[in-house]
Amino acid sequence: MIAGTAPTLAATPAGWGNAVRWPAAILALGLLPLIVTPVLPLIDFYNHVARFQVLATLANNPLFAANYAAAWAILPNVGLDVIAVAALQIVPLALLPHRLTVLILAVLFAGILALNRAITGHVRWPALLLALPLLYSWIFNWGFANFLLGRAWRCSRQPGGAVRAGRLPHYSMG
Repeated sequence: MIAGTAPTLAATPAGWGNAVRWPAAILALGLLPLIVTPVLPLIDFYNHVARFQVLATLANNPLFAANYAAAWAILPNVGLDVIAVAALQIVPLALLPHRLTVLILAVLFAGILALNRAITGHVRWPALLLALPLLYSWIFNWGFANFLLGRAWRCSRQPGGAVRAGRLPHYSMG
């Protein structure tokens, strides 16, 4: 290891086993505030959860059917809707918000680490620790669930191509 550089996961004493174990443990530690909180302090997120419930029970609820109509289309902001409506078939509504936020933050964490690996060639310890505060951004606190999941998915699936092409993905609100 070169003096002055951060150790990589492969340089740890236990070897590659830590390449999965330590990031998972750090992610679990970062998710602890969400897991122990009965009601998530996310401003707009429960509006999404209400929409998921309406979409999931639209065919069986005459009140919903009289007032709402599902208009499914391929749009960038319906990814979480598809996942949540399918999840409501097996997960109770009371547990769904926590499960979805864990999914969103896990994909975002993986995206941050994938982007770090694409840029530096390694996943480094500082990146693991600095990724935790990035999970709890103002975008997450306002509850922009579809946007955050889409950006995290893009970052985790395409970091190498953007870095090899000499440009990083553009992450703006516009």
